[in-house]
Amino acid sequence: MVKKARISLAAVAAMCADIVGANASAQTTAPRATPAAAAFMYCPLSARVRELDDTQTRYVMNFRSLETGRASGTLALWAGARRFDVPFRDAVALDWRDRTTPETPLVVRFAAPTPLDGAAVTARSCR
Repeated sequence: MVKKARISLAAVAAMCADIVGANASAQTTAPRATPAAAAFMYCPLSARVRELDDTQTRYVMNFRSLETGRASGTLALWAGARRFDVPFRDAVALDWRDRTTPETPLVVRFAAPTPLDGAAVTARSCR
């Protein structure tokens, strides 16, 4: 039979403070204001690349973000062992939740058929 031990709430709080290294005086500091530019530090941007036709020479890319805005950066496209960096500037990135606004596509053209294996945004700037 297991005997239940009674532990006071103060003892539990003290154990938790020791575990995380919390200090009561450290929690009384006032929050610091962040500069307005810090709002643009986190800019999640996803790209969707799809084939425009069956020739594998033209692809359409669209962008989504946390809110509708403009984005610039570089999209890396992989075809086998080859990587193609596609710079884009002032592309419209729609809000992820927006399903009614038509997307503004950017078209990438290859001189020869190029079946793509993957795509990723490697550099970005949003506003």
